Amino acid sequence: MNQKLYRHHSGYKGGLKETTATKMMERKPSYALLHAVKGMIPRNNLRTGVLKKLHLYADDKHPHEAQKPEIIKL
Repeated sequence: MNQKLYRHHSGYKGGLKETTATKMMERKPSYALLHAVKGMIPRNNLRTGVLKKLHLYADDKHPHEAQKPEIIKL
């Protein structure tokens, strides 16, 4: 079975680093999704602003609270 490879280069000779998708999900679970979303957004000046607004969390715990609507009697 072919695994998705994540690659990055350090800039030095022989500096190509590769890791599989399963190892990446164990190490940084949100990076795989961030990488996928980044690839879908057009490469222009708005890309960085859109990615800054994206918040990814590995589990159910996060600092954002849900909206709590209040009933208003008229």
